[in-house]
Amino acid sequence: MTARPRSESPRTVPLSGRVAEEDFTFLMSHPVDGMVTASEKLRHVCAFYRRHHENRRHYADCLHELELWLAPVRRALREAERTENLHSEIIEILLAGVPRLMAVLVSAHESVKEGEGRKALLQLEKTALDRTLELLETILRLGVTRQAPAYNPEVLHGRLTNILELLEIVRAKS
Repeated sequence: MTARPRSESPRTVPLSGRVAEEDFTFLMSHPVDGMVTASEKLRHVCAFYRRHHENRRHYADCLHELELWLAPVRRALREAERTENLHSEIIEILLAGVPRLMAVLVSAHESVKEGEGRKALLQLEKTALDRTLELLETILRLGVTRQAPAYNPEVLHGRLTNILELLEIVRAKS
């Protein structure tokens, strides 16, 4: 199979159908990367939906898709932080760690669905817990100093007391 030259558009087929007026209004009023016509936007929606299903099968693809979804949030936060002269390492850690955890959970769907049963469930549990604890450890490291590098420097220390109490209870039970 030969690769299609970059300038050549993919082959298209005609599609006709009816959509709710509310959906059409949303589609036409929602900005989509320079796309203006209903046809352009519909092609984009179809491609997005296909990627949504294809990219959840493998961890790396799923993570990439989640990061794409979060890109506008990251840009908005960076702009707001610049305007307010603030920064939060907590938010940065969550924006990096939560998608990793979500990608583990979402991409596990295929192996669990395909009947890998107990082995897949045990692996999912281990990997999801590993990602969760990595995230927790990273956030706890921010508590080393009196003031956390966060929008509210006191936000972490208020929660550390509860976490330490829970850890003491767990240690006593072990």
